[in-house]
Amino acid sequence: MASETVLESSRGQSGPLGLVLMLALVVASTTAVVVVGAGAITATQSQLDIERTEKTMTQFDSQAALVALGQSNVQQVELPAAGRSNYEVRGNAGWMNLTYTNATGNVTTIRNGTLGAVVYDGGGTEIAYQGGGVWRADDDGESVMISPPEFHYRSRTLTLPLVTVSGQGNLEGRASITRNDTTQYFPDTDRDEAFRNPLNGSDINVTVQSDYYRAWGHYFEERTDGTVIYDHPNETVTAELVIPFNASFENVVATTDPGGLSVDGAGSPPTPNEQGVAFPSVDERIEDEVSDCQSGGCDISEPSTINSDGTYYYANDPGSLTVDNPGGNVTIVVNTGGTEFETEDIELRGVDGNHGVSILVRHSLGLDGGDSVNVVDGDPSELKVLVHSDGDVDFGGSTNFVGLLVAPGSSCNQNGAGYIEGGIICETVEINGNPSNTVTYNSSVQQIDLDLTNPSDTQITYLHVSVNDVNVSDA
Repeated sequence: MASETVLESSRGQSGPLGLVLMLALVVASTTAVVVVGAGAITATQSQLDIERTEKTMTQFDSQAALVALGQSNVQQVELPAAGRSNYEVRGNAGWMNLTYTNATGNVTTIRNGTLGAVVYDGGGTEIAYQGGGVWRADDDGESVMISPPEFHYRSRTLTLPLVTVSGQGNLEGRASITRNDTTQYFPDTDRDEAFRNPLNGSDINVTVQSDYYRAWGHYFEERTDGTVIYDHPNETVTAELVIPFNASFENVVATTDPGGLSVDGAGSPPTPNEQGVAFPSVDERIEDEVSDCQSGGCDISEPSTINSDGTYYYANDPGSLTVDNPGGNVTIVVNTGGTEFETEDIELRGVDGNHGVSILVRHSLGLDGGDSVNVVDGDPSELKVLVHSDGDVDFGGSTNFVGLLVAPGSSCNQNGAGYIEGGIICETVEINGNPSNTVTYNSSVQQIDLDLTNPSDTQITYLHVSVNDVNVSDA
């Protein structure tokens, strides 16, 4: 009986004990869910705050540009903040030093001064407006660009309308942006010749000191072809600026002028196209070839048919010209003393895939009704035509052009029912007629090597630098 009593007692305790264990398990599970869920909610909320602030600062960037560039006297921007986050004006944050070295090695400092910044501090993440761009820095020291600063390339010209920030202190919910002044640093005719265009040698260096210097450096690496050097202990980055140049021809029409493509007549602009491309000048390449030929470095007999590879110089318009099985590369240099190169027909025969024909035109190029260039084999990869910025390009009537036309400093016009296959790069392109049937892209032009490899090909010749200072205060 005693043993039975003990057994019944054990059984009587198992029910309450199981209930306690079950309740403990439920409590523990609920606590874990709450903790994990709260962490996820906090992380999500933090990410949403960051994304919202990035949009806010991008809007701030746009409105600050309106004030800085004189399109508005004052702008006000809402600055929503959450929790312990806040916005602050840091008028002494960062600096930029811009110099260039001329042909004799003399270094001229164009501008050396502070940048200033408007900074959102989110407790581990900063988002800042600085130098006309928006940047984000995390607590690990890494930084990325949200929107780019004001650097504009066009052909061999760099325009830098730098925006700087003055002011100090916290911003409580709304910022007021007003214009202080604009200072033209380059060119400056009141100073010596070192501050005038065109540059005599153009080794241009820009150094930025900033909490976001890594992102500045990545921007320079992506947007220029120059050398970028980081000084991590001092949080600076230095870039030697040259014209960004990627010789991949992915458009049937490209213009170096940002608004350079116009169509007058039926149809839409030819596609694919791109406007405002940064492309180096071909002038020096053409001038060097002309000088070499005038010094006896090429064939000056002006033949109407070219049967062997080499460089041929024409001081007179050859009219019809045939390149027939040359067995190698052919370069044709045309320098007609300021008059237009008005060829009738240029026929390429037996030019194999490993070689090509280059035509370098020192002045203008014109094709009239019925004239054709590369009319036999008709492979665009066989022909490249480079035109100096002193001249223009005019295609009139039922002309045919098959190849790559490179005239980044010239006005190019197509009038009438002409046919273009390959690609054209000009400063401006005006098409009169129906472009949908007359301008055709051919990807084979991507195989063409322009041989623009000298440093002078991508050097900046014209520089325009101004500093536009804005004052940011609590509204």
